[in-house]
Amino acid sequence: MQGMKREYLIGAVVGVVAAGAIGFAQLRSVAAPNGDALWQSPNGKAFLETYGALKNEYLRPVNDAKLLEGALSGMLVALDDEFTYYIPPAQANTGREDLNGEFFGIGIGILPANKNGTGVQVETVYSGSPAAEAGLVAGDIILKAGDKELGALPLDEAVRYVRGPSGSQVKLLIFRDGARLTLTATRRKITKVNVETTVLPAPAGQTGQIGYVAISDFANWKLADQLQTALADMKKRGVKGLVLDLRGNPGGLVAEAEAVADAFLSKGDVYITRDRNKVVKVEFAATPSGSDFTAPLIVLVNSSSASASEIVTAALQENGRAKIVGEKTYGKGVANSPEKLSNEGQLNVTVIEWLTPKRNSIFKKGITPDYSVADTRFEKLLAFEGVNAKPGSKLEVKVNGQTLQLVADKDGRFQYQQSPTRLKSSATQGQATVDLAKDAQLRKALELLGAK
Repeated sequence: MQGMKREYLIGAVVGVVAAGAIGFAQLRSVAAPNGDALWQSPNGKAFLETYGALKNEYLRPVNDAKLLEGALSGMLVALDDEFTYYIPPAQANTGREDLNGEFFGIGIGILPANKNGTGVQVETVYSGSPAAEAGLVAGDIILKAGDKELGALPLDEAVRYVRGPSGSQVKLLIFRDGARLTLTATRRKITKVNVETTVLPAPAGQTGQIGYVAISDFANWKLADQLQTALADMKKRGVKGLVLDLRGNPGGLVAEAEAVADAFLSKGDVYITRDRNKVVKVEFAATPSGSDFTAPLIVLVNSSSASASEIVTAALQENGRAKIVGEKTYGKGVANSPEKLSNEGQLNVTVIEWLTPKRNSIFKKGITPDYSVADTRFEKLLAFEGVNAKPGSKLEVKVNGQTLQLVADKDGRFQYQQSPTRLKSSATQGQATVDLAKDAQLRKALELLGAK
């Protein structure tokens, strides 16, 4: 598609910017309606009166910056739009690093260590990384980075203390197998890899191998290049078909979504936009290329596939390029403009609705797969609660032949929630790990490709 155009944010997850931010537009300067009339309105006066009361009468001193950030967030909450939100400066800067696909760190994939999203647990240690050289392993819990305790910090905030300038050292206090260890890693440039691949055997009775490519999210300007490298390798291996796995993919950069769809299409619209004035415009159409991947294709999606992954899924489905296997997708059919604010924070504003090639809106509807298959990779979690027990009493509850030991709280309540089993990750960036025995959707994809 020719010419300049505005970039949009199409990530579905509110939180870490890496889950869905894209390029940064200049913040538009908008004058207050009728000059000072806004502040002379009842609500305008009430705002100033509230601020004055807090500054002059509140029991403890107030922080102006925190009050103003709270006002920003509250103003956006009033829109009742989960995709229009404010991101504080530190969190926004971490996200900008992730978008560039490179940052200075130690080379680990991480998860929250606690159920409330706090703390840092190592999920993956990239081979050849500073973390691997220092001796970190998957499952380690990072208690401290330098002098900073990480256990109670939200994950996206804790990341800032693990990353740092290239060549700098970070001393890590690790909890492993009941013991505390101190390890030191020297930070250097880490490349973020969003594409994982492997080759699977053909179904029983069939010949030839099937390629498998999983894209974790679209929040990386290097994604298109990584995908092209992966597809070139698949061609070299002579795979007879390909599974494109977009399950759990929350979205990201619209430009990368365009490139991914275009890698499989030689023609056809990819997506259309409709703005606040109801103007409909074809934003991107595929063009033929010698590098296009033309082998049979199946796309896997689930209820967490959103935004950029939905753009790609709809384009491949409605242009007749691929069959879709899995669950109905999330349904984030809107896109956002990210505005970098004066305080280095970021404002993400819903600005357009996007439509599929056949002009269908998927907002809050999702995309219906051609073959509906439940995502069986995760077991159904057991959770229950009870009341009216003696405070502090110990209870034994038998469920599915298992005896659970519970303790009632001070109000006589007791509860149990089974912890989810996480998917296994490869220690090598770019190498996919699959479990055919547990994955009904992937088995269906292989069946369809074997039948071609």
